[in-house]
This record gives sequence, structure tokens and C-alpha cells, in this order.
Amino acid sequence: MKRVTRLEVGQVPSAPQVFRFYDETGKALNLEGYTSFDVELLGSDNEKVDVSDAQLGLNRATEGVLTLVWPRRSNVFSKVGEYRLRFALNNSLSGSKDYSETHEIRVTHFGRNDK
Repeated sequence: MKRVTRLEVGQVPSAPQVFRFYDETGKALNLEGYTSFDVELLGSDNEKVDVSDAQLGLNRATEGVLTLVWPRRSNVFSKVGEYRLRFALNNSLSGSKDYSETHEIRVTHFGRNDK
């Protein structure tokens, strides 16, 4: 099932978001095999959104758990639409880079059913 987060324009989520990664067999992916992680966010017009100041936590790497703390500024989700989030899982030792599944974020105005 595809996971969807719902936010409002200008919202700065205070709680960290937890993401779980699985291999092709459905087992938790051990993230200890990666040397770094990047967050990529595309806005509602498919434009790149700067989230370089997001913080990633890797407290339960062997269980495939990564925690995201959003940047503390209100211009990340600046307009209505569907945003796309993914993680790049990098291994500088082997030169490999894997990508997570895309996570959808729907951003609306309070009290309106924006599309």
C-alpha cells in the first residue's frame, strides 16, 4: 500500500517522520550497508525542492528504519499539490546508489478540498 502524508501549505511538521525500508522479499533492509543517505523532494510542478537542511536519523539501521526531521522553515511546502519524496541510499565503498520507493505528500489549504 502506498503511504500518503497530508500537510497544509506552510506547515512545518514538528514530529519526525519514520520510514521503513524493505528488500524485494519483504524483509527489513539492513541500512548498515550504506555509507550515506540523501533526501530528494519534488514539488507539485515537478520542481526540485531544497531540503538539504533536513536531518536524518539512523537509530534502528538493522531494522530498516530511517527518521526524517523536516527543515524548520515554512517555504518547503509553499503551494498546493502533490509532492514526491524519495531517499537515495549511497555506498561510497562500492559506488552503488539505491533509491527508495516514492512517498507522496499531499499539500492543501485548511478547509478546502484542493486538488
